Amino acid sequence: MNITVLTENTKPQNSELINEHGLSLYIEYGEKKYLVDAGATEAFEKNAEALGIDLGDVDVCILSHGHYDHAGGLPTFLQKNDKAPVFMMDTAPEGHYLQGKDGTQKDIGIPEGLAHEYARRIRKVSRVCSIADGVYLVPHSTPGLDKIGEKADMYKKQGEEYLPDDFSHEMSVVFDADPGLVVVSSCSHAGMDHIINEIDENFHDAPICAFIGGLHMMGMHGDAEICTVPEQKIQRLAFFLREHGVQQVWTGHCTGQIGFRLLSKYMDPDQVQQLTTGRTFTIPSK
Repeated sequence: MNITVLTENTKPQNSELINEHGLSLYIEYGEKKYLVDAGATEAFEKNAEALGIDLGDVDVCILSHGHYDHAGGLPTFLQKNDKAPVFMMDTAPEGHYLQGKDGTQKDIGIPEGLAHEYARRIRKVSRVCSIADGVYLVPHSTPGLDKIGEKADMYKKQGEEYLPDDFSHEMSVVFDADPGLVVVSSCSHAGMDHIINEIDENFHDAPICAFIGGLHMMGMHGDAEICTVPEQKIQRLAFFLREHGVQQVWTGHCTGQIGFRLLSKYMDPDQVQQLTTGRTFTIPSK
């Protein structure tokens, strides 16, 4: 199982690849090629070309959730690739917003009209399902996630009403690897611990050999990055991961540099690895 980071918030020094606030992963698993998210712009496509990856060969595209920094590049992908179905939660095309301090709502959803224009390509998901041999989509089943959405000032629009986001538009991708599962959860809005518990419930406590994705710990204060999660809570998360035997965490994007350093502080040096634009890594698969 090979994973290439097509775009992410960071990139190596002196790299000519394009980084942005977003995430896109190219995954080769079994006989198929998968695209998980398409970043915020067409940057992922330009990087793929620079890395020698033909997006026209992608067999399956998966949108992890309905936010622009993961869906903004989808129109580019759908024009470049005329065959791959795009799996997304059935609520992903609904309006999603970030509330400012003044109470105004900023649209952070997927490109307007995309779900309608490409309806024949889109496969809507509403429950745990298998989409290929050894590949599963797992929506959230944890109750009360709207409290997390409210705390993060994230909302969804139903009719004319703005409600705290319960992240029902978000799902994890699970690959059957060796010697356990690989979980891809691009932003983990619901909380990494909740997501792992959901995976445990659906896969009968099968071991998790890798968790890949952002952990939604990054915020901004003016132009300065901050970590929105207290260090004590990050320490508890590290203990939770050890307790559950999660062997590796590959993280970046909305984790932020501070969150990454704090998580690394409480885990073994080889357990936490950083996602960065252009990076390729391999996880043994069955």
